[in-house]
Amino acid sequence: MPAPNPFLGRGGAMGLGEETVWGTAVARTVWFALISSSLRRTIEKVPRPVLAEASASRARRSHYISKDTCAGTVELLMTYEGCGFLLKHLLHGTPATTGPVSTIYTHTYKLAGAVPTGGLTIEIGRGTGTNSDGFEGCRITKGVFKIEAGGLLRVTLDFIGETVTRGAAGTPSYTTSRDLPVLHSQAAAATWNAGSIYSKSAEFTIDNHFAERMLLGSSNSAEPAPSDFLTLECKLSGEWSADTLQTGYAADTASDLVLAFTGTGSRVMTLTLHNAYIKDNDGPVNTVGPLPEDTVFVGESDGTDEGFQVVIANTASSATAA
Repeated sequence: MPAPNPFLGRGGAMGLGEETVWGTAVARTVWFALISSSLRRTIEKVPRPVLAEASASRARRSHYISKDTCAGTVELLMTYEGCGFLLKHLLHGTPATTGPVSTIYTHTYKLAGAVPTGGLTIEIGRGTGTNSDGFEGCRITKGVFKIEAGGLLRVTLDFIGETVTRGAAGTPSYTTSRDLPVLHSQAAAATWNAGSIYSKSAEFTIDNHFAERMLLGSSNSAEPAPSDFLTLECKLSGEWSADTLQTGYAADTASDLVLAFTGTGSRVMTLTLHNAYIKDNDGPVNTVGPLPEDTVFVGESDGTDEGFQVVIANTASSATAA
């Protein structure tokens, strides 16, 4: 008897819906093509802590379910249009939209303390598989935007949720926005303290530090809550060509760090780390060629600029439209 054909990863997708009540599943209205996903259900099964044996074999007699949770990481491409929904749930601020100027709207996504009402329902489609996993009550606990020379801007999102239901796979519905990726060649030099920084790679990290809340009465987590202050960082890796960053490191200089991309049709994406100071600046002497310089910036709030924001100019009138 021949082995059955395996499910293939091609066509893997993530669908999202915005819940009105946290943990109550809703239809998926926004879809993204996956690069990868490790989002999964984890059932923690624990032997009962008794000394009695089941038989002469010394095998344990039984076990119980300690926790039934879901968490994992999803990687996607950032695009000039269609990613506003994710930015809202990562940064928590209500997006602001101005325009249009000609056909271009400008959307600003900022940090806020309070999370959006409800959570996210997430569906992960397993490529050619006929079923999918529906995760309920999800929050984005961490987001990392990363790009390197020769690559595309990607975002890695860590989710934590309440529970998961397996059912028939939905049908992804994409828009042309997925054909507008953010290219490395569209980046300008990063700016900080009135100077330019030419980098080989950039990595912005926003960590909300959400954690499970295990309470009596359920093996599922209650609504995740922050366990620490926000972590806002950016690592730039480049070539040591001047002492500007080392001088700023020693002087504890703080300034906005800005990285901007300009796409086709006047589309723009700008990432800003507010009031950024240099946490670490490393430049080993270890090669005949250009010497490396790795700089880690940390963003802070000054009460007006809250530490990080993303501004996107595109043709969509809605800041959260697909």
